Amino acid sequence: MQQYYDRPFYQNQISWIRNHPDVTSDWEIWIGEHGLRWVDHANFRASELDQLPSKFGEKELEPTAYLLIPGLHAEARYWEFLQAHPCHREAPVGASMHVEDVLTWSCTDQMLFNTTSSSFTKEQSQELLNTLRSLPDPELRPDERTKAYARAVRTWLVSAASRQIARDRIETHYGRPSARAFREKERQNELTQLSDPSFRGVSYAIFFLFSSILLFGTPTSYLRRIMDVDRRRFDSGVNQTRWRLFLQGLLKDWTDSNLLATVLIAATVAFIATQNIDNISRILTLVSVLLAIASVLTGQYLTREHQPRMTSNASTGVRRPSPNLFLRQSN
Repeated sequence: MQQYYDRPFYQNQISWIRNHPDVTSDWEIWIGEHGLRWVDHANFRASELDQLPSKFGEKELEPTAYLLIPGLHAEARYWEFLQAHPCHREAPVGASMHVEDVLTWSCTDQMLFNTTSSSFTKEQSQELLNTLRSLPDPELRPDERTKAYARAVRTWLVSAASRQIARDRIETHYGRPSARAFREKERQNELTQLSDPSFRGVSYAIFFLFSSILLFGTPTSYLRRIMDVDRRRFDSGVNQTRWRLFLQGLLKDWTDSNLLATVLIAATVAFIATQNIDNISRILTLVSVLLAIASVLTGQYLTREHQPRMTSNASTGVRRPSPNLFLRQSN
């Protein structure tokens, strides 16, 4: 490793750092398994993997760098660094208050407007707020070791929340003109099966018409629920809250269906025991029992398959099939 970074090229970069002490005074180097990153504690940024310090330092001079996507990615990498090394350095001054402000907004926004464009659900926001506010003051601890533990726990919690906030801002076009449009898409109350361009056409219209009549609108209903997972029309990420609500709805449907099929089996078996029924009725009743049993088995399989994903994050939703083949995530 030492021989690799002793090459003249990297020596020139070290010289650049020494010649810009006003920019690099709060920098440190983060060497991992796959390369190195530069960490700027003054501006809460971390460089890309093996990024030249001269290139990384130039972006700091841009007045609107924070509002750009690279700036938000750099901030997310910084919080990733602190989260991975909570004992190395304390969270910056004001970071805890910033997280509290975001969590308070997230909780209040969902209570007032029933929106899900924030990083956390209403319940998650409230729990994180309670946890953050319940953390003890390190200065009240009796010795240095317990003080260090308290600081590390606070740094880890603040960094983990800040990292998620930065990622969410990237996904929702934070600081850009399109941010309002993305928020409005999240807050839409109505979605139709033809709201995505992929489903506009005569063939789809005919299919939805006949399926609504023959299958009591089941395909249309499920397609609308699948599309509701990503209100942004499959082009900018899966919302974690909607993904979990989608799974909860499916599991409830399958559980209710199993209960109904079980009652149907009991009633059908009782009908078979009735005397003096003709063979055709008996055969149809047996077919009904077999179909009900198949429904129960299918429901049990689907429930067992999806139950562990109830607490999964949005990246799991990216890998699940959707009407557009896959829901895509921008992270």
